[in-house]
Amino acid sequence: MNLIDKDFNVQHFLTQHWQQKPAVLRNLIHHFRDPLDEHELAGLAMQPDVDSRIVSRTATGQWKNTSGPFDGFESVCIDQWSLLVQSVDRHIGEVDDLIEQFTFIPYWRMDDVMVSFSVAGAGVGAHIDQYDVFLIQGKGQRRWQIGEPGDYQEVNRDGLRQINEFTPIIDVITQPGDIIYIPPGWPHRGETIHDALTYSIGFRAPDNEQLIAALHDNLFEQQGKNSRFTDPHREATMHPACVDNGDIERLKQLMIEAVNRPETEEMLMRFLSEQSLDIEPLAPSPESRSDLEMHLPHRITVCRNEAVRPLYRAKQSGATFVFYIDGVGFECSAGLKHIVEPLLNQPLTETKLAVTDPYFAEYCSLLRSLAEQGFYFVD
Repeated sequence: MNLIDKDFNVQHFLTQHWQQKPAVLRNLIHHFRDPLDEHELAGLAMQPDVDSRIVSRTATGQWKNTSGPFDGFESVCIDQWSLLVQSVDRHIGEVDDLIEQFTFIPYWRMDDVMVSFSVAGAGVGAHIDQYDVFLIQGKGQRRWQIGEPGDYQEVNRDGLRQINEFTPIIDVITQPGDIIYIPPGWPHRGETIHDALTYSIGFRAPDNEQLIAALHDNLFEQQGKNSRFTDPHREATMHPACVDNGDIERLKQLMIEAVNRPETEEMLMRFLSEQSLDIEPLAPSPESRSDLEMHLPHRITVCRNEAVRPLYRAKQSGATFVFYIDGVGFECSAGLKHIVEPLLNQPLTETKLAVTDPYFAEYCSLLRSLAEQGFYFVD
């Protein structure tokens, strides 16, 4: 379901703003309707498997950061306070619809949707994020100030990584349906004018440490297949403490060879697809199997579960088509690619396949496997 104004120029945004400078996108979602209210958000914050916190500021300017889950709210919702709940898209389908509005950015870059409810005067202080974010204004109004990147001193206030001050170059008040885009490294501050809901769509970008850690884990799994440094035809040295430049180059080449191994490409796909989803697998059902085989020749609707974001490589050759969901690889015949691709790129797909089709049995088996793992369900 497309909510964003059809006149929004995606290419202009990507060329002029993405990872370059902020954008204030007025009324980008016409007649915006909140997919939940603050009471439902509070209910999520009481669940033990949901990451939530309440950030408050007293009249004297003291900050307090309290992590959930919460049994009650009277003792923590004091003065100027905000309730923030992570990964709400995993629990409420209509919130997951919001992140689908930004699929001009690939799934592997998407993180989650954080929803916050804040009272007048509340915010989390001036800070800098190291990731891209779209801020969708729900009900209420907020004032957003954004400054230019620079050398800012970070201050830790009860676990809140804030900066003291910055000079705003953007100073706006957002209304329902307005969206602000902020690239990494740009200081910003939001303050509520009237009780407000804000939907923060965050993106991820792995750094060297994360990628090398994933490579290390992959190499550990490949024990017995890893290459080891060798140095035949070594010449005698007069300086045993000195590391030869040639040795350094050979060691670096050994690392490069590890990166360039075919297994590393699969590792990257698994790594990029990992979401740490908490989805209960379903027990196989003979009834659902027979229903699928009976209805597929006519037409069925295949629905992706909330927050599930599959990945596959752009170019694949050979007899199979491989895709990944939450670190799990799935494989099917290349002849099924044209049917499977829509399932991976759209949250809801109508599909049919004749019983006489040579891939009918394989497709039924694939759909059952996806459904049994809780990633998809058939309506």
